[in-house]
Amino acid sequence: TFRGMRIYDSIKPSVAQSYFKVTVNGQNKYLHKQTACWLLTHDKSSW
Repeated sequence: TFRGMRIYDSIKPSVAQSYFKVTVNGQNKYLHKQTACWLLTHDKSSW
């Protein structure tokens, strides 16, 4: 997890539209879109 969020190494193709592909430490990971929206609207202290 990254600060309490689940970031996946792989996801099922059937749910791919619900995830953003992100790069963490040079590796491709998948972050749920709703989690990303929550992070961007609530965690302003890390900017």
